Amino acid sequence: MEDYNINKPFWASKRWWMTAIAVAIPVLNQVFGLGLDVGEITAIAAPVMAYILAQAFVDAGH
Repeated sequence: MEDYNINKPFWASKRWWMTAIAVAIPVLNQVFGLGLDVGEITAIAAPVMAYILAQAFVDAGH
């Protein structure tokens, strides 16, 4: 079996970027005063978090 992404830098990871986006959403909302409420932030961040968990599950199979 091949070594899967052993030497891959963290910033090249899709999961890392998706996590950064999920963390940035409420921060950007606060800094720029976008006016998003908790429900709207959750509606944006929930699919991102689902993607991260699904990708982790798929990667665990390798």
